[in-house]
Amino acid sequence: MSPSSIHRTTGRAGFTLIELLVAVAIMIALAGLTVAAMNSGAFESQKIIGAADRVSTALLISKQRALRDGAPRGVRFLFNAANPTLVTEYQYIEYPDQWTPNPTANPAGPHLVFVYQTSGTTISSRDVYFVGSTADLANLQAQNFTGQGSEYLNLPDFGSYFQIIGMSSQNINFGGSSVTAIRILLSSYPDLGSAGSPTAAPPTATYVTDNFAFQLAAQPILGEPVQLMPSGAAINVQPNTTGVPQTSLHINALSPPPTAASFDICFIPAGQVLGCSTSLICLWVHDPSLTGGASPRTFGGSDNTSFNNAGQQSLIAIYTRTGAIATQPVTAPGNTAPANYDPWSFAKDGINAGF
Repeated sequence: MSPSSIHRTTGRAGFTLIELLVAVAIMIALAGLTVAAMNSGAFESQKIIGAADRVSTALLISKQRALRDGAPRGVRFLFNAANPTLVTEYQYIEYPDQWTPNPTANPAGPHLVFVYQTSGTTISSRDVYFVGSTADLANLQAQNFTGQGSEYLNLPDFGSYFQIIGMSSQNINFGGSSVTAIRILLSSYPDLGSAGSPTAAPPTATYVTDNFAFQLAAQPILGEPVQLMPSGAAINVQPNTTGVPQTSLHINALSPPPTAASFDICFIPAGQVLGCSTSLICLWVHDPSLTGGASPRTFGGSDNTSFNNAGQQSLIAIYTRTGAIATQPVTAPGNTAPANYDPWSFAKDGINAGF
C-alpha cells in the first residue's frame, strides 16, 4: 500500500490529560464551595468552642504554674477598648515573691494579733493587728500597700489568703500594756475555734501567730505576649438586664474587683481561685457580630428563635472551690421561656456537668 492511499484522521478522538485535570480541579473547587456553604454553621460552632477551649487551657496552665511555683498565678482578661463589655485579649500574670516579716518565726519578732469581740451570742467585731518594733512597723508601711483589694494576707495556719482592703496605725492594749500597731482591714476574716482552725478558742478570742506573709499585687509575666481571642469570638461580661439570676456568677464576685481595663482570675497553689466570694464563675463566649456587640441575653435570648440567631455560645465554668475548669453549654430556653429562665443551669448542676 502506497503512502498516498493511507487515510489520515484530522478530528480529535478524546480529551488531553491537561483538559481532564482542569475539569477535575473545577469540580473539586465547586464541591468545596458547596460543602463550605452547607457547613458554615459548623464552622461557627467550632470557632466558638475553640475559643472557649483556648481560654480554658490558659486558666489550666496558670493553675499548674501556681502549683509548680508555690505562689498565685493567673490570667488577666483585657477589655476591648471599642467595647468595654467584651474581652478579646488576655495575658498571663504572676504575683511577686511574698514579703515575710518574720521568716524565722521568732517569738520576739513581728506577729499578728487577732482580737474578736462579741455582743451576746454574735461576733460584733473582728480586728487583726500587726505588732512589732518601730522598725518592723516602718518596714510594713514601706511596702506601699494600696488597700484597693489587690494585695493579700497569707495565713498558712488557716490555709488561705485574705484580701487586704486597708491599713491604719493605732494603739492597742495587748499583754497589759499599750502598744503601737498597724490595724489590717480584711474583706473577710478567719474563723477562730471552728473546724479546721489552728486553735480551740471560742469565737471571742485573741489569737497570735508569727506564721504569715504579705502578697503584693499581680503583674504580667515578663516576656509573655498578650494572647488574642480568635477573630469573631469574645468573652461577654455585660451585666444581665433581663432578670436572669447571674450576679453571683459574674466577675464582680472576684477580688480584686474588675477595673475599667481588666479583671484577673488567679489560682493559689492549693488549686482554689484566689479571692472569690462565690463557688462558680462563668465566662460567656460568643460571636458579638451576630448580636451587634450586645449580650445574647439582652439580644433576645428568651426564646429558641432569638437564642439561635445569636449563634453558637459556650460557657467557661470555673469552679472556684476546687479549681476545676470546663467548657459547658449555655442552657437553651424553651419555645416560651419562663421568667426565671437560667442559662447557667447546666453549669450549676454538678452531676450533669461532670462535677
